[in-house]
Amino acid sequence: MVENLSYSIEDREGTKIINLRGGIHILSREDLAALVNKVSQKNNVILNLREVELLTSSGINILVEISNEARKNAKRVVILGLKEEFIKIIDGLDLYEYFIFVDSVEEGLMKLKFFT
Repeated sequence: MVENLSYSIEDREGTKIINLRGGIHILSREDLAALVNKVSQKNNVILNLREVELLTSSGINILVEISNEARKNAKRVVILGLKEEFIKIIDGLDLYEYFIFVDSVEEGLMKLKFFT
């Protein structure tokens, strides 16, 4: 069964934190892209993936696209709480350069001060 993707949004110091639950895959990629691209037009984004249990190759591709789109708007998307197994896949695909990984919201806010 493919788990649906749900989300909630918080605001912290002018940065939007998007908390995701479920799976990032071919069926959820368009909705995720629309959401993050809309938010990142005006704000930096911390994408909290702690409760994401499924990340397919299609999901990884959309994360790269989201990151690139935010950069076009002079904004950044920071990845919070991605499971180690997914980070290893991203590293193995040589896509690490597209992401800023953090372990806490506070670390994300600090890194955003230096990367924007």
